[in-house]
Amino acid sequence: MPSDALYSLSLEQQIGQFFCIGLPGTELDNETQALLSEIKPGAIIIFGRNVAGPEQLRRLLDQVRELLPIEPLIGVDQEGGLVDRLRRVLTPMPAARVIREHGDLAAARSLGRISGEVLRMLGFNMNFAPVMEIMTEERDLLSNGLYSRSFGARPAKYSGTPPSICAGCRARAALVV
Repeated sequence: MPSDALYSLSLEQQIGQFFCIGLPGTELDNETQALLSEIKPGAIIIFGRNVAGPEQLRRLLDQVRELLPIEPLIGVDQEGGLVDRLRRVLTPMPAARVIREHGDLAAARSLGRISGEVLRMLGFNMNFAPVMEIMTEERDLLSNGLYSRSFGARPAKYSGTPPSICAGCRARAALVV
């Protein structure tokens, strides 16, 4: 981030760089444009409600970039399984549990690379996945979807899978957090 651009912002707008804002819909309405122009957030998070199609999504993200003086982080929760924000535009990704059960680290890295490339093409530069939740007996009883989001109960058994996915995603210029 060029420091000149950051210092050219007012103090309030510099503080805005700490904000990550979600958008209300598939297009930037006047109210959202005004909010983005005033706050100048440092990051935008995209949810399923923001996705109608690939061209629409890329246009939305490009419009956000045009409004902001500093390149924002634009991220999505693209975990796969139940948490697949891009299911309307892409073949659904497998859940973490399925990836771990497959047990192929090279395939996990390839999945990460493909995910990173697609995210880059759509205009993203950040992915909030994979989530490295550990299943416990208590959590196993819950019906909140955590079961499919988890790579398993024993970190030693799956410890290579998430880093493989992350490495693949990062190879295609997507920050993984």
